Amino acid sequence: MHRKTRLALVAGGSAAAVAAVGGIVALVAPEAESTASPSSSSEAAWRLVQPGDRAGKQVLAMASTPAGGMWSAAYDSSTYKMTVARLGANGWAPVALPTALNRTLPRGMSATSASNVWIAGDRTNTGNNRVLQWNGTAWKDHDLGAGYFPQGVVTMGPKAVWVYGIGRDYVRYWNGSSFKNQTVGLRPWSVGGTKSTDLWAGGHTNGVPSLAHWNGTAWKRSSLPAIPGLNTKGEAASTFRAVTALSATNVWAAGTAYVQEGGKSVAKALLAHWNGKAWKVALGTAGTYYLQMAPDGAGGIWIAQGTTMRHRTKTGTWTKAALTIPAGVSSTYVSVMANQTGSRTVWAAGGLYTGGKMNSAYWH
Repeated sequence: MHRKTRLALVAGGSAAAVAAVGGIVALVAPEAESTASPSSSSEAAWRLVQPGDRAGKQVLAMASTPAGGMWSAAYDSSTYKMTVARLGANGWAPVALPTALNRTLPRGMSATSASNVWIAGDRTNTGNNRVLQWNGTAWKDHDLGAGYFPQGVVTMGPKAVWVYGIGRDYVRYWNGSSFKNQTVGLRPWSVGGTKSTDLWAGGHTNGVPSLAHWNGTAWKRSSLPAIPGLNTKGEAASTFRAVTALSATNVWAAGTAYVQEGGKSVAKALLAHWNGKAWKVALGTAGTYYLQMAPDGAGGIWIAQGTTMRHRTKTGTWTKAALTIPAGVSSTYVSVMANQTGSRTVWAAGGLYTGGKMNSAYWH
């Protein structure tokens, strides 16, 4: 393993365990990885796309269909209303949403086709939180029940939908006619997978980063190497924030771990990889963290760390690139990332805070 990567491999501390990593080199981005020039390749050109109706909004959810269709959901915190958009030949265009349903704060979005799109969110007027379903013709509202606060949603078809919330150790599963609870054994931040019988949930259990697998019958917690010095008593929980499954034997989970170092708790980027048999986990250096993640369409992954976009190729080479940010912007937020299925195009979306107002933004 290259000395310049400066990563801390978490594998029980034994030399044998370190050797077991095999071909996974530079699991966590090194401090000194090369900076890709925006003009050198398409992967580094995180170009800003300004949608027409963006004032006051922040994009909070995004999804791609297997055919390459792109959907997004944005929220205006001044009007408490959600808008839905779809990518077409002329850019992002609004999708009509009934007035009775637009008072929703979107937390997650998932789709398997243009006639199976789901949005999970907080109801901002009255009643329980909900998940919205688009069947290609109309929107339908499903009640999630009292006290359930969704973090996201994953669909593998109209009769296979999982809604997850970080405050609960169970997910709400939709079988086509009703919701059932499925105990996961952790508090999930993200759920991803390749099919309805192969899903992974990433989150934490009492401040310990955790992962669980769904095999079509039950959820089972996975065994992970212990993280030395993990701080489980701090205000912020160490957790996996994103899960990306490239295949059944190539799954990534990213987040942040807080460890005791030099007498204080410090944040370190957390990245884990599943090879079909076991998880390997690695930590970055102090002050690093990982948030959103998406496939790159070529066997690698992109990860957002603030406005820094980190890319790991299929072979393990890391580079980084910055988002294009106009002059006058005081704050930039990347809330969600998604690969446009069937291509190497990766979208990042969120908001630009300018002149005391938030405006939605897309980059790719």
